[in-house]
Amino acid sequence: EVVRVGAGVTVTNIFYVTKDGNDNNTGRKLGDAKATIKAAVAIASTIPGAVVKVSSGTYVENNPIKLGPQISVVGDSLREVSVTPQNANQDLFHVAPGNYITEMSFTGSLNPGKALFAFNPNPVGYTSQSPYIRNCTNFIPNSIGMKVDGNHASGNIKSMVLDSYTQYNQGGIGVSITNKGYAQLVSLFTICNDVAVYCGSGGACDLTNRSEEH
Repeated sequence: EVVRVGAGVTVTNIFYVTKDGNDNNTGRKLGDAKATIKAAVAIASTIPGAVVKVSSGTYVENNPIKLGPQISVVGDSLREVSVTPQNANQDLFHVAPGNYITEMSFTGSLNPGKALFAFNPNPVGYTSQSPYIRNCTNFIPNSIGMKVDGNHASGNIKSMVLDSYTQYNQGGIGVSITNKGYAQLVSLFTICNDVAVYCGSGGACDLTNRSEEH
C-alpha cells in the first residue's frame, strides 16, 4: 500500500461545504466539511483572502448570509449548485469589498424588494473594492437580482460588478442602482422581469452585451 505524504493536510484559508457535511465540523478539509454556506462564511470572513468551496447540491440557507471583505464563494457548477433563501423577508447575501461569488443558481422565494445581492444596511460599511458576481442564474420571482443602494455604503466606491448573470425572476428587477450607487454590468441577461435595470436618485451603470426579454 502506498500512502501519499501530506494526504489530508489542512489548508488554512479554504473552507468546504457539502450536502453530507456538518456545521459542527471545521470546514477545513473536504472530509470535515460544513453543511451550510452561512456557517463556512462565518469562519472564512475572519480570514481575508479565504475561499468557500460549495459542492454540488441544494442548500437552504438562513439568510442573510453576511460576507466579510476579500472572500470568495465558489460553487462546483452553475447547474449543480442551488441556493434557496429560508427567510423571504430578508436579502440572500450581504456583500462586502472584494467579494467574488460564482457558479451558483438561486431558487425559492423572496418578498418584493428583497435582493439576492445587496450591501449590508446595518451597519453601513466602507467600500474600497467592488463585489463581483459572475456566472450565476437567478430563478427567484419578484426578487431583485442585485441591489446597489449607495446609502448602504460609504466611501468613493459604492459599486458592484457582474459578468454572465442570467435573471429569470418574473415580476422582479434585474439590477437596481440608487442613491449614487454604480454598477458595471457585462453580459446581463434579463428574462420576464418587470424592470430589467433601474437607475434612480443619482444611480448609474455601464451596460455591455446585455439581453432583455419580457
